Amino acid sequence: MKILIITCHAVQNHGACLQAYALSHYLQTLGHDVEIIDYRPDGLYGGYKLLACPNRYKRLFVLKLIYLTAKLPNRILSLPRRKVFRRFVDNHMSLTSERYTTFEQLKSNPPDADLYICGSDQIWNTFFYTGTDRGFYLDFPTNGKRRISYAASFGYSTIRNGYEDFVKSKISQLDAVTVREESGLKMLSKMGIEGQMAVDSVFLLTRTHWESLCGSVGFPKEKYVLVYDFEDNDLIEYLAKLYAKQKGVKIYSIGAHCLKYADKCFTKSGPIQFLSLVKNAECVIGNSFHGILFSIIFERDFFVVRRDDGLNARMEDLLKRYDLCHRMIVSHLDDNAILEHVDFKAIKDRLESNIESTKEFLAEQIKLAE
Repeated sequence: MKILIITCHAVQNHGACLQAYALSHYLQTLGHDVEIIDYRPDGLYGGYKLLACPNRYKRLFVLKLIYLTAKLPNRILSLPRRKVFRRFVDNHMSLTSERYTTFEQLKSNPPDADLYICGSDQIWNTFFYTGTDRGFYLDFPTNGKRRISYAASFGYSTIRNGYEDFVKSKISQLDAVTVREESGLKMLSKMGIEGQMAVDSVFLLTRTHWESLCGSVGFPKEKYVLVYDFEDNDLIEYLAKLYAKQKGVKIYSIGAHCLKYADKCFTKSGPIQFLSLVKNAECVIGNSFHGILFSIIFERDFFVVRRDDGLNARMEDLLKRYDLCHRMIVSHLDDNAILEHVDFKAIKDRLESNIESTKEFLAEQIKLAE
């Protein structure tokens, strides 16, 4: 069966790349011909182009010059990071031969498949570009073939004001809907849309598979706590320093920029290096959703701190589902609390049940698409 997936597959974000890889690879192991639609609209990918410039600045040369002068240094510095992410996509994802950069292109010349899937990740986050783009709702001609969402996320627990009718109308056109968070189910219910839960696609693959994927990547043998922080959060810094002091380990950080208190920064590391860093860490501390997921997969201790940008619903829902709310830290900890371990055995049966029900959903949708 030919299956096409549309998601955020080529952004410079470890979790986004790995979730796209995971869903496509899992479906391929079932014997299907699977490709990711190579959809790269400027609204989502434009910032990765060296000379990209918003339309409001293009009209006047002086404004465009000022904008590019401000943006170019960081874009040039990020070239090595972009290269390693691009290599991961090239080596590990099967993409459509046609690349689409606008929804109009996708609508006028859609790729053909037996089953279309949108998701997972924050494809319906209306505070981001994706949630306002019709492409991520599969709102293009599919010749009557089945269209479903897989573990789609709204990111927040609300829809951006003014987009409620848009989102409802687009999701209502799908043949089956699954979301990643409990808050997403509640939002669907308010819209009168029936949906169900599905685990993030990274859970579809086994720990052994993820370990084999990053098995050849080597890092120093010293022990470390890994920090994955999108916001230079003071509480994360405090927790990392406290853990490092109590355990006598180094502080490593991964992300687009180096944290000043880290002993080593991995700013040019791609998805495979990210996997290896999580797998070998003594503990993972940060505000990353997929940082939590891979900590669970590799059974690494972790602590989570709320994000100032409000993008917390997905982390809170996940922690609540597996009785891990105590791992979200809102204030300083004492010296003993920072060393408490996660009881992974306590969540194993529930997680495995959720994974199995998700696989059953996918099997049913594939059968219905035959």
